[in-house]
Amino acid sequence: MLSDIFKIKGLLKKVKMLEEQVYFLENELKVTKLVTSANLIRLKNKYFINDKAISNFNPYIDISAFQAYEIYHSNEHEFLLVDVENEEYDRPVTLDNTLKIPLDDLDHKIHEITSKSIPLFIISKDGIKSIDACEMLTGYGHFNCYNISGGYEKWPVYKVHGLGQKIEGNE
Repeated sequence: MLSDIFKIKGLLKKVKMLEEQVYFLENELKVTKLVTSANLIRLKNKYFINDKAISNFNPYIDISAFQAYEIYHSNEHEFLLVDVENEEYDRPVTLDNTLKIPLDDLDHKIHEITSKSIPLFIISKDGIKSIDACEMLTGYGHFNCYNISGGYEKWPVYKVHGLGQKIEGNE
């Protein structure tokens, strides 16, 4: 009888462990579906997305400041530009229609980002805080985030054609 109790306890422990694994796998599947869906939306809307991001199921996409600049000025895409730098940072350019939420306040102000479907272009001084912000946002279910690599420091100052090969007014 005592051995039966130990067997039952052992089985209950195994069942609990299996339940935890199933819960973990269900969450992983949910995230995979959301990332896959976000990537399909990106492709459909002709946003930049590289093969590595698709194959690695990256929850956010890194894009260059030049690519972000081109999208920002194209008027072909709907997006929300989110600046996660501190208020004290002296931005080298003024970007209109930017939602400014410092990274330290993002947890408390996440409600200001009302849509989970609109692409979020995240910018910071050098692209480091924006990586953290993208990771935080994906944790809140925003799988349509773009980290602007290089941030403000790499943002083009002039209208550039063809990957920086021709700058207007500097010919």
